[in-house]
Amino acid sequence: MPSEIDHSCSFPCGQDCAKQVYRAGGIPGLWHGLGGTLLFRTNMGVMYGSYEGFLRINRSFAADSPYKLNDSTAIFVAGGLGAR
Repeated sequence: MPSEIDHSCSFPCGQDCAKQVYRAGGIPGLWHGLGGTLLFRTNMGVMYGSYEGFLRINRSFAADSPYKLNDSTAIFVAGGLGAR
C-alpha cells in the first residue's frame, strides 16, 4: 500500500539495498517489479526487431527497384516504424 511505504531509507550500496528490501518484503520483495521490467525489455526487442527487419527488407531490393529507398530515408522510415 502506498501509505505504508517508508521513504526515509537510503541505500549507500547495492548490498545494503538488497538487505533493506529483504527485511521489508522478504524473498518476494526482491522480485517486485520484475514483471514490468520484462514487459519493457520485450517491447524494446519488438521495436528493434521491426527496425532491423525493415532495413533488411529494404537492402534486399535490387538497386534499380522503384521500392528501394536510399539509406538515409530507409533509416528514417525504419526508426518511425520501430517507434510505433
